[in-house]
Amino acid sequence: MENWKISLSLTLLLLAPTARGATECANITVRSIEELRLQKKTDLFPYNPDVYRTLFDFYKFDGEGTLISYDNLVPKYASGFYILIKYAPTKIVSDSSSLFLRDPRLSKYINDLVKNGVPVLLTHVGRGLLASVDDIEPFLSLVNCKFIHDAPATIEITDWTNLSTLKHEMQHYDDKVAGILDHIRSEVSVFRIKAVMSDDEEYWLSHYLMEQRAYSVEVKAAQEGTDPLEYVKDNNEIRTMNHEEYVKFVTNYRVDTMGRYTRHVGRTLANLRTKNIETYNEVLNLIKKYALPSETFSPSTLFPENFKSSKVSFASPQTCHTSKTETTSNSLK
Repeated sequence: MENWKISLSLTLLLLAPTARGATECANITVRSIEELRLQKKTDLFPYNPDVYRTLFDFYKFDGEGTLISYDNLVPKYASGFYILIKYAPTKIVSDSSSLFLRDPRLSKYINDLVKNGVPVLLTHVGRGLLASVDDIEPFLSLVNCKFIHDAPATIEITDWTNLSTLKHEMQHYDDKVAGILDHIRSEVSVFRIKAVMSDDEEYWLSHYLMEQRAYSVEVKAAQEGTDPLEYVKDNNEIRTMNHEEYVKFVTNYRVDTMGRYTRHVGRTLANLRTKNIETYNEVLNLIKKYALPSETFSPSTLFPENFKSSKVSFASPQTCHTSKTETTSNSLK
C-alpha cells in the first residue's frame, strides 16, 4: 500500500477493545496512514481501502477533525471510525471519489453546520449508508468536547453523501431538535392505544409523516441546484450528471423509496374509510398537518383518492439548526 504522507499530525482517540461506553483510551499521534495501520491497538481498525482512502482525502487536503476509532459503539455497527469534523476541506479535486472534494457547495454547507453547533461525523462508505441522524449518547463517553456534549443529535455522513442528501438529513435533525418527531410519534401512537390501528400501521404512518418532510426538502434542494455538474452514488460508483439528469435521478429515486410508505399508509386509509370514518378523517388531518409543500410529495399526489376533494394546507418548514430541545432515541435515514 502506498505510504500516504500527511503534513499535519493526526491525534487519534483509540478505544481499548472493551465493552460499549469504555473510557480507557490512548492518545496516539501518527504522521502517516501507514503508521496508523501499524499501531498495536488498530486491530479494531483493520486495513480497508475505503477506510484509508477516506482518511487520506480528508486530511491530505487540509481537513481538520478528531479521528475516533471505536468498537461496539452502536448496536448496528460493530467497529469502525468517525472523524468529528472541525473544518471540511474546501479544495476541489475533480477526480476524487469523495464528494466533499468535488462539490464546494457541500464543503461550505458542512462548515456552516459545524459553525452553528451541529456535530458532523464523517465515516467511510463501506458502512453501508449515505447519511443519517443519530443519537448523541453513544459518543458522550468518547469525546471530551463541550461542542458535542451540548448537541441534541449528530449528523453522520460518508464520502458519498451529496448536498441534497445532507439537506434531507438536516430536515430530520431540525425536526428532532424542534420536537416535531416526538409529536408525530405521540400523535400516531394514540391510534394504536385506542386499538384502531396495529403496531405495523403505526410504524408506517409515523415514518411516512417524517419522510414526506425530508423527501420534499431533498427534491427541492436538487431542483434549486445551479452547478452544471452533479455527483451521485449509483450502483456502488460515483456518477457525474448534468443538472437536469440529476433532478430526474433524485426525484425518481425518492418517489420509488417513498412508495414503501405510501403503499402501507394507503391500505390503512382504505381500511379506515370503510370501517371507521372518524379515525379516517383524523388521519387525513394528521397527514395534512405535517406535510411540507411539494408538488411531488403532496398528500393529493400521493393519495389522490383520499385528498382529491380536500384543500391541503401545508406545515411550515423548520429553519435549519436554530433551536435545541430534548430529543428522542430513534435514528432516521
